[in-house]
Amino acid sequence: MNSGLQCLSNTMDLTKYFLYNCHKEDINKDNPLGMSGKLAKAYANLLQELWRGKDGRTAPWDLKKTLGSRISRFSGFGQQDSAELVNYLLDLMHEDLNRVKKKPYVELSEELNRPDEIVAKEFWDAHLARNQSIIVDLMHGQHKSTVTCLTCKKIATTFDAYLSVVVPLTKSGDTELEWNFVPYDMHIYNEKEEEWQQREMPVLKCMMKTGTTIFDAKTLLIQKLKLDGVAPEDLVFCDQSKG
Repeated sequence: MNSGLQCLSNTMDLTKYFLYNCHKEDINKDNPLGMSGKLAKAYANLLQELWRGKDGRTAPWDLKKTLGSRISRFSGFGQQDSAELVNYLLDLMHEDLNRVKKKPYVELSEELNRPDEIVAKEFWDAHLARNQSIIVDLMHGQHKSTVTCLTCKKIATTFDAYLSVVVPLTKSGDTELEWNFVPYDMHIYNEKEEEWQQREMPVLKCMMKTGTTIFDAKTLLIQKLKLDGVAPEDLVFCDQSKG
């Protein structure tokens, strides 16, 4: 909770919205998907303590209690996923602050093979017809997805609204890569066949560090293969896919 709230607290456009009490005009007490404005008010009070309070520390007891009353997994003191908490918090605050008091039914066109900009606008307009809040203004976007019929080959495209995107962590550490060296001049290779065999070539395995460039990899291969007189730009890399 601490890490998630710290990130949200330092999202300055959202924080200013609450610090200047702009949320009071947007409270939607009749939205069954929200919490009658209770969560938005609890979050606003927390920001007031964090940014304008005189104490050097604070505990979000009221916010935790309010959120836990709706999402039971956050009612206790067990360890929870920070990203999940942020998503639940933002979703519920969006409904608390949704300016749309009565959500209309929106029917989308099923016409295929239309330009992306037309389809995207149609989906976004439909989203805004039911969802308008500071959360939507600052944090909602669109994700394009396509489905192709295997029989008729027609393509159906949608642009669904999203709040957050899960990004995998970059793999750290060294990676072992296997290189197959193929000389450009096979005639020279044949003349040195015995020498290459003694050096267990042309297959070579190398440990590559994270962030290694193509130039660095070529330089390493030249050193490993003892290619005297060969410059890095003389080597060409290609991907050998197994089919």
